[in-house]
Amino acid sequence: MVYIVVKMNGNGRTFIFGGTFKRKTVEKCKGCRSLQVLNTVSTKSKILLSNNLFFTINGLILKKKYTKWLFLTCFIIALTLYIRYRINDPCQSFGITCLCKLDTQSPELVLTFDDGPDSSITPSLLLLLEKLEVQAIFFVNGNKLELYPEIARRIVEKGHILANHSYQHEAMIFRTVRYIEKDLLKTDSLIRLAGQKDVPYYRPPYGKSFINLPRVLKKYGKKMVNWTIAAPAQYDIKLDKQQLVSETVKQLKPGAIILLHDGYPYQNRQAFLEAVEAIILHSRKRNFEFISLK
Repeated sequence: MVYIVVKMNGNGRTFIFGGTFKRKTVEKCKGCRSLQVLNTVSTKSKILLSNNLFFTINGLILKKKYTKWLFLTCFIIALTLYIRYRINDPCQSFGITCLCKLDTQSPELVLTFDDGPDSSITPSLLLLLEKLEVQAIFFVNGNKLELYPEIARRIVEKGHILANHSYQHEAMIFRTVRYIEKDLLKTDSLIRLAGQKDVPYYRPPYGKSFINLPRVLKKYGKKMVNWTIAAPAQYDIKLDKQQLVSETVKQLKPGAIILLHDGYPYQNRQAFLEAVEAIILHSRKRNFEFISLK
């Protein structure tokens, strides 16, 4: 066992007696107290012991040759946490501006729907939006467009915007540039087949992006659009209509982009439609109006 021997003088100053001491040696040192290597001395002290520099960090005393590994480990952990934070935050991206809220103080909202089109929800949703005179943005998947091209054309005909949400909703975090380009262009071509000439908007699957995706979007002049409001209740197939409405409207604020899903496999599709109507009507009672992106 290695000990650090500490002796206090009359002025309260600490003197460190260097060396490796055994317990008997420490006991013979009058006025001394001993600290084992893992005990706390001072978070700022440097102790010279047997010609090796020791550091105390939060009470741990480490040899100099180990400190570089400690600092490297801390750096890697900090970098990992930072990247994870950036990836998981829908308002963050790497190398490209991400729109998750409109820059306005006017009572304006943007309504968006993901993961469609869906044959059991989207047609009824279009009728509801037409009745309420609301324009929305549909972030669609390419494989769904192949399944339901007529619904996609109807979305465009009703004056809504189709936007790219990847071909089959695969995470794009660690994909290669080539893979992302192929996925993006394939989905764009399917959107154009639905009758929409330009495809300026892209929403990454799960709202997450890393280095390569922003590079590709920048290359093709895309704008990344995520969201301000995404009620957790919408991710339950046993949708609680009241909870979805409550979680959404309590977050309303000027410029908010609302995320909903017309492509989610809800057990009760009618409950989802009723929730959408309630959100729109409640928003209007608070003098909000729904607009589309330009």
